[in-house]
Amino acid sequence: MWLSGLRYATPMHVISGLLVFCMVSCGSYGSTKLVQVRACAFFRIEAYVNEILKRYGMEDSKGMRTPWVQRPVKRQDKDKPLEPRVMQEIIGSLTYLAGATRPDISAAVHALEAYQSEPCEEHFKAAKRILRYLNSTKSYGIKYLRDGTGIIEGYCDADHAGDVDTRRSTSGTSSR
Repeated sequence: MWLSGLRYATPMHVISGLLVFCMVSCGSYGSTKLVQVRACAFFRIEAYVNEILKRYGMEDSKGMRTPWVQRPVKRQDKDKPLEPRVMQEIIGSLTYLAGATRPDISAAVHALEAYQSEPCEEHFKAAKRILRYLNSTKSYGIKYLRDGTGIIEGYCDADHAGDVDTRRSTSGTSSR
């Protein structure tokens, strides 16, 4: 497994009582970067985020603080469907990113996946909002800590009849 070559960073110096560690690049897997600092590993795909933003002309867009607004994206009868190919490409790119190192966008991406075959203008606006959020959070990733406790924590949540179009429920689990 490619994580086997992890190395530990050593303290560089002390600033105001805080140890500052040298970030050691431990390699990459595709465009995924792995950085090891002391007892944690940090994964991010900043190059892939930049590629997505450039592909859809959003590299100079204004950043957002959240990936989506907590309101359902509902298909209106008066909205005419737009060409689905671009929306499917955006959703595919965002799905890969959410599964790889950015779980913070997974709920927003999942909400848009239901509309990728017949997207309307509201769905494109929601997808662009996610891209704008990514523009302001390019350096975000996943940090894994090694605490040695061996305890697995699990969480779950459900949204009963939360889909405004079909009234279907959504549920999810997470563990660490």
